[in-house]
Amino acid sequence: MNRKELAQRVRVMARMLKAKAPRLLRKHMGELETMLSSPKAPVKEVANAGLIPLVAKHLLSSDRKLAASAVHAIASITYKCSTSVMKAGCVSKLVELVCDEDGEIARNAIFALSNLAVDFQGQLLSNNALKQILWRLRQLGEPKNKKCWMLWADAMRLITNLVNITDKDDNCTKDMVKKTLKHKGDRQELIRVLKVSLRGKEQVDVVEDALRGILSLAKLHVCKHCAGIPKLLDMEIIPLLTSQFSHSCYKIKKLAVDCIQDVVYNSVLDVSKCRPSPIQPLKELMHNPNQELSTCAALVLSNIACEGEQAIEALKAVGLFEAMVSLLLNPNTSQELKTEAAWFVINVCGSGARRHLEEIVELGAVHGLSRWVLKQQKDTKMVEETVAALRSVCDILLPKPEQIARFHSPASPRQTPITVPTVAPPAVPIPNDANGSEIKLQNMLPENDSLDLVSSYVGAAKILAHFEVSD
Repeated sequence: MNRKELAQRVRVMARMLKAKAPRLLRKHMGELETMLSSPKAPVKEVANAGLIPLVAKHLLSSDRKLAASAVHAIASITYKCSTSVMKAGCVSKLVELVCDEDGEIARNAIFALSNLAVDFQGQLLSNNALKQILWRLRQLGEPKNKKCWMLWADAMRLITNLVNITDKDDNCTKDMVKKTLKHKGDRQELIRVLKVSLRGKEQVDVVEDALRGILSLAKLHVCKHCAGIPKLLDMEIIPLLTSQFSHSCYKIKKLAVDCIQDVVYNSVLDVSKCRPSPIQPLKELMHNPNQELSTCAALVLSNIACEGEQAIEALKAVGLFEAMVSLLLNPNTSQELKTEAAWFVINVCGSGARRHLEEIVELGAVHGLSRWVLKQQKDTKMVEETVAALRSVCDILLPKPEQIARFHSPASPRQTPITVPTVAPPAVPIPNDANGSEIKLQNMLPENDSLDLVSSYVGAAKILAHFEVSD
């Protein structure tokens, strides 16, 4: 059948759907359902012929067969013509059908809403779509067979689209999601659904949607007492995320690491207190041959180092001081991974106790940072943070002027410290480049040089002089 014949058939069907006889209505609605189920369904022709409002009238029909065909037809149309479905006023009816006793009708309604939520998230939230789908899943409990998992998968896709928050979204969308989750029962059910989904490892689509949902919740800050909404995510979610590190699908592994990163970055939970701890699995993932995955794991660990002395102690206990300093000193480490190792050291220097600074300096952290900072000529923030970390080390570890003793780098160990006279400050060494020529401070400055940055470089040189770093 060519396009012209197809358009003619659609126009005829539009007239037939105006029939009042139930038998004829069921027949023609079934024909439309079959037509729209084909791979090359004439969705646009159906929309242009004005069939969508005619179909929408029968979504809540007491004739269950007619209603089933209507909702299936609408579900097929939403994939390509979501705007036309919205204009036909289908949303409230589809939301009501989510909890229909007929499982197939409910699943098609959920599928249709998940398609609409991509472009009309706010309208669906206003029609209580999130509350309704959570209620449906509460009735379902946990999926026990393939049919239940199919409905659960469609439901998770809908939930993910409803709570989806990107960096570009405005506060209005975020506030609407927060308002929807204001009731304790809805929050508890949502977190239960996410946990059940993460346990279904064989259901890759379900796990992926659950992880995307957690990412959105972390961005929302609903887990931080924001706008009167209590904490949503709990410590039980972290081991479930960590368990995804062994998943065979790379996308799942990456999303799981991203989830923990957002939880840490937004201060949603103190993951260092979680049992079992995610720190050791993250350390192992840091040595994954996939560079993107290993860098993401290192990023999470460097952010955990900002959480205070207890978190740093947990990092030290699994040997991360040695691992990060080794990455920083190793010339074969990738640029991305070395950056995260540098941030780890910087964060330990800024948030750690004296004993932590002593240990990481003894491992060669200052030597590594000094080499690193000379290569960050265009990264002003990195330079400033590195200098701040080195100053913190000096303030805490260096003796008072009357008792100054030089520290040593791993390249030139000393058995005993050498006392430096206090009458004159130590000379400032001029760093050399790879060819041995002097690097002038003014040549190391970025284009947007400032007095603050000049001060940072001069300060760094003075600090490095204390540590006898000449390269």
